[in-house]
Amino acid sequence: VFYIIVGLVFLPCISRRLAPRAVIMVGFLIMVVSTFLMGPSRILGFPLKSPAMMIAGLSVLGIGAAWTVIPIIPEMLDSVKGKYPDQQSDLSDGFSGIFNVAGGFGQIVGPALSGALNKEVGFNFTFDIFAGILLGFNLIYIITCGGWEIIKSWRNRDKAVAAESPKHHL
Repeated sequence: VFYIIVGLVFLPCISRRLAPRAVIMVGFLIMVVSTFLMGPSRILGFPLKSPAMMIAGLSVLGIGAAWTVIPIIPEMLDSVKGKYPDQQSDLSDGFSGIFNVAGGFGQIVGPALSGALNKEVGFNFTFDIFAGILLGFNLIYIITCGGWEIIKSWRNRDKAVAAESPKHHL
């Protein structure tokens, strides 16, 4: 439900204000939070069993998934824009294929890995480990995909907006 609402209603509004890469980066941070909630996290000292916290985590996961899954293919196409002008259809098909294969791979490896981790370290720590993996992946994504430039551009934009706004004196 949250995936649908965020994907259809809020994501278009957010995408107009943020670069697609920034949306994806924030989406992964939201997914880290959701993973800690779904565990619930032992590292953060949450209770061992909390159905309310797990439901909240699944709801937050829908938000994070919308922020990551929906903008990925357009971002992939934008990254090669202009390099292959006569092959846009082929590129779109290829990126869709990569996206679907990666999803299928995750659907196979995810349950197997989480089952093995659950057996070794327990349910709660399994989610802590996955939250750490998501956080690490997001940090790598931020470093390699221009996250610092996005942050700098937002700081510069905020300064420009502040400079342009009229000053009111009382």
